[in-house]
Amino acid sequence: MPCRALALVLTVLALPATAFAGPDRKPAGDRTKPTTPEALRVTGVTSTAVSLAWGPSTDNSGSFTYTVSESSGAARSVPQTQTAYTWTGLTPGRTYRFTVSAVDAAGNRSAPSNEVTATTPAVAPPATPANLRLVSAGVNTLTLAWDGVADATSYELHSPTAGTHRTTGTSLTVHWLFPDMAYTFTVRAFNASGTASPASEPLTARTLRDTTAPSVPVVSGGATSPSEILLTWSASSDNSNYVSYNVDVDGGPWVHMLPGDDTTMLVRNLRDGTSYDLSVRAYDNSGNF
Repeated sequence: MPCRALALVLTVLALPATAFAGPDRKPAGDRTKPTTPEALRVTGVTSTAVSLAWGPSTDNSGSFTYTVSESSGAARSVPQTQTAYTWTGLTPGRTYRFTVSAVDAAGNRSAPSNEVTATTPAVAPPATPANLRLVSAGVNTLTLAWDGVADATSYELHSPTAGTHRTTGTSLTVHWLFPDMAYTFTVRAFNASGTASPASEPLTARTLRDTTAPSVPVVSGGATSPSEILLTWSASSDNSNYVSYNVDVDGGPWVHMLPGDDTTMLVRNLRDGTSYDLSVRAYDNSGNF
């Protein structure tokens, strides 16, 4: 009896796994790849898109998706019911290579299709903006305008010393300029694909000379120690963007003062028991006090 029992156990263990599968149970693990999509072809090209089409794949599971791959490594998923795709967002004037493969729910991927190549056409640049002109000048601002370009979606106003500024309109005010200084500008137009026109003829414009002094600061303060007085004052206003301050002690500049845009100062190294006449003067970048 022991020998017969052992033989029975060995026989049962030797049976294949499929012997235990019921009539509705499938063998575990799908390892069959979908068939390779065939005849991948380019059906249309614009400056920013390529349209593709291919022959359908099949799979034993009946359910899969397509993966369209571009040579840079980007990939996009396409439903099983769709055998065409338009890849958008491309750059004009570049060559792209594509393949397509099928992937089932178990992750089995077909071999890639044939590779196709498409070159997006370059977009002609917009016309050069004309009639760049000065509209108005301030102490720290210049307002410029130019004639619009039909296919332009934005403009770029550039100055080597005033920087680059973008706008969707045909005029722009440049701020934070120095008084009585000349600036040279050009303008370029950009179309929807980001292609730029040549730069316009340059225009040189000068900001106005500043002859207006800042407003008088209102100062207050008091001793914080036998040798120190803390001053505070209200910020001065000015027609320019630049205001700094000097502190005078007994009618002369205080030797420890460093001009800046602070509105407080601790005056040190004073003699105890001594009265001092302290004042604050505001000045701008043009030297108006």
